[in-house]
Amino acid sequence: MKNNILKEKDNRKLFICMLIKKLRDDEVNYLSAQVAYHLILATIPFLLVVIHLMLFVAQDQLDIILNYLDFLPSEIFSLVKPVIITIIDNRSTSILSVGIIAALWSSSNGMKSIIRAFNKAFDDTSKGGFIHSKVKGIIFTLLLMLIIFSVLGFLVFGNVIVNSLQRILNITFDKYILGLLKLFQNLLTPIGMTIAFSLFYKFGPDFKKGHSISYKLALIGGIIATIGWLVITNGYAFYISNISNMSITYGPLVGIMVLFIWFNLSSMMILIGAEIISVYNTLDNKLKN
Repeated sequence: MKNNILKEKDNRKLFICMLIKKLRDDEVNYLSAQVAYHLILATIPFLLVVIHLMLFVAQDQLDIILNYLDFLPSEIFSLVKPVIITIIDNRSTSILSVGIIAALWSSSNGMKSIIRAFNKAFDDTSKGGFIHSKVKGIIFTLLLMLIIFSVLGFLVFGNVIVNSLQRILNITFDKYILGLLKLFQNLLTPIGMTIAFSLFYKFGPDFKKGHSISYKLALIGGIIATIGWLVITNGYAFYISNISNMSITYGPLVGIMVLFIWFNLSSMMILIGAEIISVYNTLDNKLKN
């Protein structure tokens, strides 16, 4: 995007009008509810596999890994924590093998729902077959697992890696380099999310041959989705902790309701990111022609 079409005031107004119309026409609020439903169904088997794999490769660091879930609203963590503890207490290789099959199948359904929503956002797409959609869903599930483990690996073993580098290179990093490394370590989660969202936007939709979006535009969408998701998650956590009286309304079901709403808001942000770059791409092509 060498020439930013949003620099001109008239183009910005047109972009906003097109975005509002497309969000309404594509019924993003209903699509996000469908995506959230499938993602919720995939959560337990996905956790089953992830926690089991963590126990195999980093059992001693599991408490540290779980601390990184603090960014979630407390009601959601309190709902997920018993599930994680149950998985840990009842781990076995047979459960892992069954869990992998269930997680890949369920998560592929969740990814299929996301792909279907992306296809609606990007008008220039074709309808993929059942096998194609399943394979793509499984690939994206494995990709998501890879990114999660890569990020957690650097977060948990970051100090070990730094100490090993100092020993191998026979040098001592000063406080400024250590500070930069610590900053990079803290930024790993949003960086990992941006990479994941960008890859989803680039390769998720069933684009017709020669009609895919650029890597740069996919990266912009990934950045928008990541920032939006972080804002929504932290804002929602603050709201339910300091403002909302959901516990009075829903009683013992408050954790489940908070989880449902959080998944819905998260799905909506992912779809809005797709709608934004779709509208930008459409407007850019129109102005070029």
